[in-house]
This record gives sequence, structure tokens and C-alpha cells, in this order.
Amino acid sequence: MWQVCHTWNRLSADEFLWRDLVYRHWSIHRSVLRSHHCSSWREEYERLYDGCPVIESEVLRSHTDQVLHVSFSHDGRLFATTSKDGFIKVLGTSISYCKVIYEMYLDV
Repeated sequence: MWQVCHTWNRLSADEFLWRDLVYRHWSIHRSVLRSHHCSSWREEYERLYDGCPVIESEVLRSHTDQVLHVSFSHDGRLFATTSKDGFIKVLGTSISYCKVIYEMYLDV
């Protein structure tokens, strides 16, 4: 068990510190709020740290704005993305590339 002084303990619980770490570590725009599943910025940091892939295999440029959600099929051959550009895109994967196979615009 680690022991630290009261000052370091207080600093490690600071919400502004964890919020800044989330935005800087993952290069997230500051207009993006933390997940409603997390009650603190530290929980958000831990969620992203534990749940985000660490290897980038391909950059997809099919959306024109920030991607908000990604959902994968059970077999891993399809995944869907939603973006602030208003599109839902279903992509198929192969060993060498990803290709948009379905696209729907949401006019909200």
C-alpha cells in the first residue's frame, strides 16, 4: 500500500487535474463532456485508460467531423460509427482495409 502526505493525497483527488489529463492524454476537444457513466474525471480517465485500444492500425477518414460512438458486431467483421457530421456508417473489415458498406444521414 502506498502512503503519501496529505497535500499529495488532496492533489491526486483534484477534479481539475483529472479533467486536464483526460483532455491532454487523449487529445479530446474540451467541448466533449465526460461519460455519464462516470461520477468523476478520475473515473473517466481510468475508463479510457482501461478501455481504449493502444495500437492504431488504420486511420478512417469517412466522417467529416468528430466520431462519437463505435459499435462492433459480435464476429468483428462489421462495425458502425456515428459522428457529429450526422451520419451513421456501417463498415466492413478485411485483413487489409475497411470499406463503408452502408451510410445513413440523420437530419436532427
